[in-house]
Amino acid sequence: MLGLGLNLTSITAALLDFVRSELKMWLPFEKSEILGEDVVVNGDFSTGDITGWTHSGGSVEVVDYDGKTDALHVNASTSNQGVYQNVLQANTQYLVKFDLKVISGAIFIGKSGNKVTGNTLSPSSWTPYEVNWTSDSDTLFRFYSSGAAAEFYVDNVSVQEVTQIAPDKSGNSNGATLYTGKALSFDGNNDYVDLGSQSMPNTSAATFSFWCNPTLTSSTGDRAVIRYGKSNVWFNDNNEIQVYPDIAGSVAQFTGLSDPSGKYQRFVVTISGTTTKLYIDGTLIGSATTPAISTTASASYIGQFDTNKFLPAKLSDVQLYDVAWSQADVTFDYNNPQHLVTDNSASTIALSNLKGYWHLSEGAGAINYDSSGESNNGTINGATWSLRQATIPQLGLMDWEKSTPVSDEITLISDPNDPSKDILDNDVRLREHSLNLDGSGYAKVDSDSSLNITNYSIDGWFYSTNNSSNYEAILTKLTQDNFEVYIRNSQLKYFNSTDSEKLLASISLNAWNYFCITESSGTLKCYINDDSTPKSSQTVTQKFENSGPVYIGSHQSGDYSNALIDDIRVYNSVLSAGEVLQNYKAGLSQHKPGSAFSDDFSSDYGL
Repeated sequence: MLGLGLNLTSITAALLDFVRSELKMWLPFEKSEILGEDVVVNGDFSTGDITGWTHSGGSVEVVDYDGKTDALHVNASTSNQGVYQNVLQANTQYLVKFDLKVISGAIFIGKSGNKVTGNTLSPSSWTPYEVNWTSDSDTLFRFYSSGAAAEFYVDNVSVQEVTQIAPDKSGNSNGATLYTGKALSFDGNNDYVDLGSQSMPNTSAATFSFWCNPTLTSSTGDRAVIRYGKSNVWFNDNNEIQVYPDIAGSVAQFTGLSDPSGKYQRFVVTISGTTTKLYIDGTLIGSATTPAISTTASASYIGQFDTNKFLPAKLSDVQLYDVAWSQADVTFDYNNPQHLVTDNSASTIALSNLKGYWHLSEGAGAINYDSSGESNNGTINGATWSLRQATIPQLGLMDWEKSTPVSDEITLISDPNDPSKDILDNDVRLREHSLNLDGSGYAKVDSDSSLNITNYSIDGWFYSTNNSSNYEAILTKLTQDNFEVYIRNSQLKYFNSTDSEKLLASISLNAWNYFCITESSGTLKCYINDDSTPKSSQTVTQKFENSGPVYIGSHQSGDYSNALIDDIRVYNSVLSAGEVLQNYKAGLSQHKPGSAFSDDFSSDYGL
């Protein structure tokens, strides 16, 4: 156990020592990662057997083979034999990686009707695969023989959801999926954003970038993402993107694309002279020769071409530059969705090159604000707001301000040219490396046995302004009926459906508060800040041991928080009063009045 009388460095070191043994989840919300945790168990077969996998027909063994240590060997005597894991979520996008060598026959991955690679595979030598793939309603991830008997070897299997998570610092892979992104939804019939008459900044170079989740078919035809002056980017059916640097000239056609429908992807189009390139999710798709950019002014839109080609999609974070990004810029942009490429000190792109920045964070109202400083605001016609989106830029990991222009309350990100304010000149709220919630989003930690705890401690920090009777959720297990800690009427409270509401402590508003809740054998205690004794002690029914997910900032379907929430930790033991005090001291420098700890991007990238 931790002792008292240590300096801050010793406190932090002691906390980390304690972490390694008893801490089961630690969410500091310092940064995000674009890929979720690996859902496959024992994907490298390092256990020497098929632990985590289910055997379905034929024979299987784990062997050293052809330069591989601990590779899976499958000898299937007929079709549909091999191994599988029940780890997928329906209709979810994954990045799938594996090494494969086929001795005879052919195999499929996923299932026969929804193959990861779109076809069967039969590589005669070890071949690495890396595929973006969307699951269907089936939850099984499989390596199976196709059509007849087959013999094959598999190694280094990884399946990661393409979404944004806040990493778990405890080492237990309890990262939180973030649902604080916002998008504008276009119905494909008559929705669009009117940008007025615009012209491309110059004839030599440009970059368009956007996150898009479209609904397309093989006969959808042309569906415009953006028309800016005489330059246009649109989908053609569900397997092609067309780019016109000058609508009067020839087109760059990028064909044979994997169907983008039903998933968010980052699209980047660069134009340099007469060369046009397309990147998807950081990867170069192709290059084409095209006419130079036209700078002739023309009616400009997001979501349509000219009262036609209406886009059926959700769209977020649309950017326009007067220079062409490099591959390094594209990679940085994809890996750091909360940041502009100009935040990368290694990039040559300057803020002055940013000519349009429609982040689409508003969440309400009829205006798309241009945060580039070029004042190219757009008027929304029909399109509606979609909240709590994953994958795209997460507002909860950005500085922002709630603004009320006219009658609409909207959320606007920082003005890149003056990060202390938004584009309407309001002071922004710094996220201070916490989860900066605006009342419309949350984070979710999926069910995991390491969080099914009977005797526990939960601690963290929050900064709230809620003195109303509204419920402001801090942490929930499964639903509020099982376990919820929330703020109401300037008080921290606890609720489950068996015991009803319990008052834990009064709190200070407009200030950081540290809290720690411990529960042992039905006794729930609550500490606030540097308390040496609990603020309260309650008799409760043990509820945290269920197998449900953990929600931060929501109770699953409502009570979305408007607070700053940070350093949420779950222990499988009861902290002593001394340990609670040490945790408070360890976090005090980052959570105190006048703290200079702000979102300076210093720890966000891992550069």
